[in-house]
Amino acid sequence: MSVKTQRTEGSGTSQLLQTIRSAGYNKDVTIALATVKGVEPLVIRLAGENFDLEEDDIIVARSLRERVITAHITDISTNPAGDHSHSGDSGGSTSTDGSHTHAIDAEATVTLPSPLEVDAKVIVAIHEISAADKEFYVIDIESEAPEGGGG
Repeated sequence: MSVKTQRTEGSGTSQLLQTIRSAGYNKDVTIALATVKGVEPLVIRLAGENFDLEEDDIIVARSLRERVITAHITDISTNPAGDHSHSGDSGGSTSTDGSHTHAIDAEATVTLPSPLEVDAKVIVAIHEISAADKEFYVIDIESEAPEGGGG
């Protein structure tokens, strides 16, 4: 049995669309690009359209919204320029250059901001429930290729 492989090229968005197309066509779901027109409240415009979709019209992936996470911290490293004082045993280790670690076992609450900003390009999945009813899912943000090349 042979496996057919296909090389995808272009931006991350282009590669995603090529992969979806090669996997098969789903007539109920289409993928489109949109531009963020506003962030509070969120407003997007699908490429090629002359109307905006407002926050009530769209479902946004959790990874694209501001959210709070809990992180478990087990140690912190400092460099020699990190001046600070100690009281008691830090429970860590010290190297000859003055950099050292603090042994910590704690949880911290971190707020992750939304990566959405005005003029950002986003990837939208459009689910056509019926001819008159569609759902719009903002599933990812188009990322720029790294400087110096890349797709």
